[in-house]
Amino acid sequence: MINNILQDKIITYYINGLSRSEIAENLHVATGTVSNTVKEYKQKLKLYDLKEIRKYTKEIRKSGFIVKECAQACLVLEVKRTTWSTNPYRVC
Repeated sequence: MINNILQDKIITYYINGLSRSEIAENLHVATGTVSNTVKEYKQKLKLYDLKEIRKYTKEIRKSGFIVKECAQACLVLEVKRTTWSTNPYRVC
């Protein structure tokens, strides 16, 4: 069993498009550890397709944005959508 910090690093690298072997090399772990961690994470997600998340992350990076910027923009849009859906003239 690996610690949560290492799990988070593995998943972050994976979502950002690194291969399993690149992740293993960067974090000095076995590729099997990376594979098992990714597999367990996929099982926890259930509702989301990790391949799709990874694909969109790669596209975001290619466009020159960072994922954090996109996540913040999505959050702002969601807040606006949910607030304005009930009252389009409401000021935040």
